[in-house]
Amino acid sequence: MPGLDFRGTVAAIARSPSPSHTRVHRLIARRALAGEFDPRFFRDVAKALRTHARAPLLKLLKEECQSGEDKQVWLIREAEAASGQLLIAERGEWLS
Repeated sequence: MPGLDFRGTVAAIARSPSPSHTRVHRLIARRALAGEFDPRFFRDVAKALRTHARAPLLKLLKEECQSGEDKQVWLIREAEAASGQLLIAERGEWLS
């Protein structure tokens, strides 16, 4: 949206996340992965995702991170750190 500070909005969402915003979180993750890699932005995206329980978080990330690109793995690892949950093994396999 023109005039919207997307990164600022994501940072605000990260400060007070809610699991009821799954569609917004999916959009944020998708947009982050489509853009240039920015560790700080990925960290904010992960903080927004941290409020989800394990199953919904796994579902969201599995749907958005299918190819195993470096950016995708980075987002998954940031989501792990933010949520305190291990989601993928060292070799990149999902931990159901």
